[in-house]
Amino acid sequence: MGEFTHVTVLLQEAVEALQVKQGGVYLDGTLGGGGHTEAILRQSGPDGVVYGIDRDWDALRAAGERLAAFGERLKPLHGNFHDAKALLAAQGVAQLDGVVLDLGVSSFQFDEGERGFSFQEDAYLDMRMDQSCGRTAADLCNTLTQEELTRIIRDYGEERWAARIAAFILQAREKKPVETTGEL
Repeated sequence: MGEFTHVTVLLQEAVEALQVKQGGVYLDGTLGGGGHTEAILRQSGPDGVVYGIDRDWDALRAAGERLAAFGERLKPLHGNFHDAKALLAAQGVAQLDGVVLDLGVSSFQFDEGERGFSFQEDAYLDMRMDQSCGRTAADLCNTLTQEELTRIIRDYGEERWAARIAAFILQAREKKPVETTGEL
């Protein structure tokens, strides 16, 4: 697996909008490569804290390494930003001074063929942000009904040809399970 890299978009604008203050407590609900978190830690020093949530263990590891110089001021948490309230409560955090969410998939997930997000390399069809839980895209392609596949492709992929694509998936899996990005 390669090095986790991600170009943070709108970094200055996002951090400026937070109005970061020294000693503040912040949440980066999508820690990723740690770009926003690094800027917040710098501006909130010497005692500001950032809780960084990510579903991707590789992202947590990489951000921890990248931001090691900030020591205990970085509080990485494994999970989904949807569960931020419970994750923060478990840490004893009752109030935040600001929150940032950089939603989407990072370039790392696309660049690493083994993650199964990209068609640039034929690899196992995984597509999970957290590879330690949940069903893979291959599982879904091979078990869901045409209607369920259509809904997922339409709602999450914003694909106008979702029904047609779902029909092709069902047709392909009649011959053999759809298991790789190339097959999909």
